Amino acid sequence: MAKCIKCNVMIKDDSKICPLCHQILEPIPGEKTEDAYPNIKEKHRKMNFVIRLYVFLACVCDALFVLINLKASGTVHWSVITSAAFIYGFLTLGLSTDSHFSLKAKMVYQTLWGVAFIIVIDYIFGFQGWSLAYVLPTSIVVLDVIMLILMLINRRYYQEYMVMEILLMVLSVIPLIFYITHLTHILPLALFALIASGILFIGTLIIGGPRSNAELSRRFHVN
Repeated sequence: MAKCIKCNVMIKDDSKICPLCHQILEPIPGEKTEDAYPNIKEKHRKMNFVIRLYVFLACVCDALFVLINLKASGTVHWSVITSAAFIYGFLTLGLSTDSHFSLKAKMVYQTLWGVAFIIVIDYIFGFQGWSLAYVLPTSIVVLDVIMLILMLINRRYYQEYMVMEILLMVLSVIPLIFYITHLTHILPLALFALIASGILFIGTLIIGGPRSNAELSRRFHVN
């Protein structure tokens, strides 16, 4: 509720300008007004409660699944998968509510956690190596494509993705190391992930020119 001093009328809705004289309305002293900014602390308290509730329910369910697994088969192999799933859910929930991470960072971390979860599943099934030979390099290639799409959408700020491109280049070396150490036996996909990440970074560096060099200098103090 507000009052127009010029017309001496009370305005009961949330109008900011008097409908009669078009003067700016004055709020009535003592009248409750909405905050100019959203209550961030209240939102954080609610999200923290949701996360704590999730942790509690996950612990209860996980303990129940361990008991069922022990009772049914005498092992805890299957319950390891559910434990990993609960951990993945916790990390996902925490990351989605954390404003310190950008969208591109959240996508990379989310994907890597997903790969780790799949590796756990592979281990439970006897570790055939398919998670390292196929899932890991494929995930890196998918992230390369996602980064390229985001760069095309945000063309004015494409250089800000270079740090993530460097991270993907480092990660793309890992499948090749697994092949060299005979943990995997699939070379083409590992090479493709490394080449895709390298092309993305080098292309950004060359096409970006001075802006890309300036971003590297700002991030890593490289002249």
